[in-house]
Amino acid sequence: PFLSDGGSSLVICCASLGLLLRIEWESRNNMGSEEAEFKESDFAEDTPNGR
Repeated sequence: PFLSDGGSSLVICCASLGLLLRIEWESRNNMGSEEAEFKESDFAEDTPNGR
């Protein structure tokens, strides 16, 4: 009864929302790791003799 009364649209909407939230979560995590790598490389350049 759930799917026959238009529930398939609800399932697709929920799946789409989940996909978008996962993409947003992945992009935030990747952005944080790139900032950490950037900061580490800056630290290496600021030290004498590149150590």
